[in-house]
Amino acid sequence: MHRLHELDGFQLFSGILAAVAGPVMLAMGAPAGWSLLIMAIGILVLLANWAILAEVTFDVSDVATIASAVVGVASIAIAVVFLAR
Repeated sequence: MHRLHELDGFQLFSGILAAVAGPVMLAMGAPAGWSLLIMAIGILVLLANWAILAEVTFDVSDVATIASAVVGVASIAIAVVFLAR
């Protein structure tokens, strides 16, 4: 990638660490919900770094896409609250 010099090392390291720590925690007997949540957050951080470097543009085309995104974010929020209790 020609924009590799713009990569933030802290975010890259944090994403890789979280993506690796999730399965390790799961193997060590930690609760599955938390382990998978940490792994998912790590993968999300890595994907966000890739999207920034690749200059990916997102185009929202219709109401169904927006509604799906809102339902997805709400589902994730409910899952986090469920895991916290």
